[in-house]
Amino acid sequence: MKNDPNYDLNVYQWTLDKTPAPDPSPRYGVTFEDHVIPEERELGVASSTVKVIDLQSNEVLGELTRYAWGATKPSGANPSPWLTAKKCPSGDGIGVSATTRKVVDQVLIPKREK
Repeated sequence: MKNDPNYDLNVYQWTLDKTPAPDPSPRYGVTFEDHVIPEERELGVASSTVKVIDLQSNEVLGELTRYAWGATKPSGANPSPWLTAKKCPSGDGIGVSATTRKVVDQVLIPKREK
């Protein structure tokens, strides 16, 4: 609130601003696919895949598919079952976004200067 007195605490929906990448175009990209498979969701299973792609050749350089499983429906004891779901790989105690970054860092190794 100090930084932005106009900040509205009642905003619950956020959007990302899309901005074209500056020239030259990026060589690599990262995609995130959320698999919504009704039969799996009924069993309390969800999955998503992160892919690192070479944008010039469209080659997939690496990918990670994650799974989560837990209660199928919210309850009084657990109103947000996906927040408490078990995850595989677990990410060694780091969050989902950090796991994604770790995968990207393992696939895209910076070139050393000569």
